[in-house]
Amino acid sequence: MSTAKAEDSVVAALQVILQEAEALAKIWEQVNLDGIRSELDAQAESIAAEVEERQRARKTLAALVKQAKSDGSCGSVPASLLDELVKAFKGEVDATSKRAKTAEGFFLALYRKLREEVLRDPAYVLRRCAELGRASLSILSQRAESTSEMEAKV
Repeated sequence: MSTAKAEDSVVAALQVILQEAEALAKIWEQVNLDGIRSELDAQAESIAAEVEERQRARKTLAALVKQAKSDGSCGSVPASLLDELVKAFKGEVDATSKRAKTAEGFFLALYRKLREEVLRDPAYVLRRCAELGRASLSILSQRAESTSEMEAKV
């Protein structure tokens, strides 16, 4: 392959990469990762506080049920019906808690990993890549012009 064809291939590839980098930079600028990071932090803290509150509320509920069973404050409700009702209620609370705990755990683990290891806004790097691509294209274009001028003189 001739030098001119190789340079044309490089120019074409750089133009494609440049367009992709600029498009990605615009997308990430709209995402505004640095701007939403504080919102995500607040949500993570809120979830952690809700988990603690849910644990306290569940312990309080369990204590109230135990107290109602022991002091007979349920009145004329048969103990077997009360036991069945409490078991059904507890089963639903357990299932809901399990789903919530799974979802919260997944969110917090993913967010922690992203926040600590990966979560950097790529817009800056993409903009620099685009600038480098434009500068490279300019240099290659100037070189091609110089080569053409030199070949024309020969």
